[in-house]
Amino acid sequence: REHASAARIDLDVVEGVQLHTKMCIQNAIAQGLPISLVISKFDRLIVELKLPPNDAYFQLRNVIASVNQEIQSCSRNASYPLLSPDRNNVAFASAQHGFLFTCRSFAELQNDHSVHGIDISDFSKRLWGDCYLDPSTGQFQTSPRECRSIMDDSKPIQRTFVQFVLEPIYKIYTQCLGEHSSELNSYLRSIGVLLNKEQLRASASPLLKSVFTKFFTSTSAWVDMVIETVPHPAAAAPGKLARTYTGEITKYMQMCDPNGPLVMHCTKQYYDGTSFWTFGRIYSGTIRPAETVKVLGEGYNENDAEDVSVATV
Repeated sequence: REHASAARIDLDVVEGVQLHTKMCIQNAIAQGLPISLVISKFDRLIVELKLPPNDAYFQLRNVIASVNQEIQSCSRNASYPLLSPDRNNVAFASAQHGFLFTCRSFAELQNDHSVHGIDISDFSKRLWGDCYLDPSTGQFQTSPRECRSIMDDSKPIQRTFVQFVLEPIYKIYTQCLGEHSSELNSYLRSIGVLLNKEQLRASASPLLKSVFTKFFTSTSAWVDMVIETVPHPAAAAPGKLARTYTGEITKYMQMCDPNGPLVMHCTKQYYDGTSFWTFGRIYSGTIRPAETVKVLGEGYNENDAEDVSVATV
């Protein structure tokens, strides 16, 4: 959207980059906005495509690589920030089954359940790419050949993303889609998910949604990613204003001054049959109920002030 602080791109994990994705990337780069990526419909990898965890990893990696290739093509500048899960600007989600996670949020979960004594920030950066945890030494390696552990041919050491992220999710799907309620309840309790009898007896989709909602309840993946990737208003305002506004009033807008003159950029209106509800962002000043404001139309300019109306908040 215009006047946003950042651009969020939602991408179907199976469909990949489409024409509208390219348009979103072009628009974000033209406005100089930081980009974050949400790879959606994660459940399709498991339920629809039935990919093994290792193949699912490569599918996710290819999707991210295609977005980064488009970013580099549009920006023509290698320094434009690229997307990578270990940078906490990529999230994975399934709206149908009610979850969203990042490498950072999974690091928090695994630190509570499986891996102890490892800094969460450091661990999250090792949950992507060619990184393997040697169980015998507790050290991370860039290749399974560097691990000292004797590997069983039937179960080689997997990448950390496969081992600590994909395999736990796959196991939840397997248990929910294939086990009886008594066995399922025992497993869910072992991972800290407590459901009532009605939830346990639900069909597959509602059951999975209940499980994942409980499983990820201790993390705030989306909020954390927004805080880390989206600049706060006072930091982002000067760049946006330089491309859009001129005049004395901009000094208040750059500081997001609540005591300055009221300036609100309206991006959408909703009509409910009796009145308009306006969605917008306040750049300076404070808006209050019953206040009289000037509404500047699309044709307004300083030399021709005809496209102006008065409204009451």
